Amino acid sequence: MSPRKRVLVLHGWTQNARLFKETLEPFCRECEGRGIELVFLDGPHGVNVDEIIESYVLNPEVARDMGVDPEAPGLKEELEKTDPRTWWDYNKDRSLALGIGETLNVVRGALEKQRFDGVFGFSQGAALAAIISALLERPEVYPGFIHEGKPIHPPLQFCIAVSGFRLIDPVVARIFSTSIKTPVMHIIGTKDQIVRSVRSQPLIDLSENKRVIVHEDAHIVPLTATWTAFYCDFIQGSSFDIPAPVPAVENLKL
Repeated sequence: MSPRKRVLVLHGWTQNARLFKETLEPFCRECEGRGIELVFLDGPHGVNVDEIIESYVLNPEVARDMGVDPEAPGLKEELEKTDPRTWWDYNKDRSLALGIGETLNVVRGALEKQRFDGVFGFSQGAALAAIISALLERPEVYPGFIHEGKPIHPPLQFCIAVSGFRLIDPVVARIFSTSIKTPVMHIIGTKDQIVRSVRSQPLIDLSENKRVIVHEDAHIVPLTATWTAFYCDFIQGSSFDIPAPVPAVENLKL
């Protein structure tokens, strides 16, 4: 019997570990049946719900895709109940990821406690998944990822980045000073209004060992039975030769 796989799972902006686990319920079921362990982390920073509502007002197509009416009475109270979290915030010109240090400390704590085979991230969580993959290849570039002369965790076997993007930040720039060698499965949606494919391209370009799969949906994690089986097949084999639910694209340039 092959050894049990353990995967670190990272939610997107305004989600949290509990909500993301609920969203991924079909994937979680498939993983449980195959003996794959999923470990969900919470972003360390809360999100101001007024900021969330403002983003819906400024981006009505996003609100529509998510089935949200920003003018609905009681929306603020409902959002507050969900405990929305984030891995970082941005400064005004989006050149700094505020709070990224605290996030990397949270990740470091998880990596020190358990060994992970790979990482699965969505949106902001996919951006973080790529950062972690690169950092574990060169742990000397960020404080705390080497302890007593040894890396706290070996490089990951794989990264699954759904609606991912390359984060712009001086700290992250050091981590991304060379290409990512960890195998990265990039999954993007043609109807994604939040992380458009052109925004994903810099992260794709940074990946040395990659596969790009494009689905015809919006800002989501595809969760049909075919997709969940595909994720698990990849997790268990870490091979790009596994047939994809849709045609794979090797070098997407939009």
